[in-house]
Amino acid sequence: MCGRFVLATPVEALAEIFEARILGTVAATPLRPSWNVAPTTGVYLVRRSPSGDREVAVAHWGLVPQWAPDTRRAANAINARLETLDAKPTFRHLLAHHRCVVPMDGYYEWATVGGGRAPWFVHRGDGRPLAAAGLWSRWGDGLETCTVITRDAAPRLAEIHHRMPVLLDHGDVAEWLEAPALPRHLCDAASDTGLEMHRVSSRVNAVRHDDEQLLDPIDPETLFG
Repeated sequence: MCGRFVLATPVEALAEIFEARILGTVAATPLRPSWNVAPTTGVYLVRRSPSGDREVAVAHWGLVPQWAPDTRRAANAINARLETLDAKPTFRHLLAHHRCVVPMDGYYEWATVGGGRAPWFVHRGDGRPLAAAGLWSRWGDGLETCTVITRDAAPRLAEIHHRMPVLLDHGDVAEWLEAPALPRHLCDAASDTGLEMHRVSSRVNAVRHDDEQLLDPIDPETLFG
């Protein structure tokens, strides 16, 4: 799964990387950089606008379906399993027109070590943001929420955890956002190519800790490069 991530790249840079315009409300009040993004907080997403171009918007992480009576289930829908997207009413009606990309500078995953859990930071080796496949929805009077799609982990990432976000190649973003039907082949092709990871401090376990030092390696050895 994906339960915490880093989002520190300025929105202007994200807009340039993903060839998208920034919504006026986002430009006026951009998100603060965060090295410990937690469920139900605001995140950036890139989506196709009604006019057909791409836009950078802000949504709460944790999807709330249009038909939900309240927002209490948001924390339970931060991830959507690729294998059951078509079967879950929460996600099924969003597949055609509500796909998005959730940019991340990297994400945290926890490996089971002995009787405890050790956090790792996963990121691109070239320093560019990850492009995580997602879905978004609008609830009530305009609350926008999103979820990150996950799948079985690629072999080397599976050494940490059996699930991973569906990470798109930057060159596949256009097809992901614009294809009339869910381009499942892009999800199936997601891999760990170009990713690096290293152990980090357990300080990340507490959301009150939110600083760049969370990314500092506590073990110089990386499993792959």
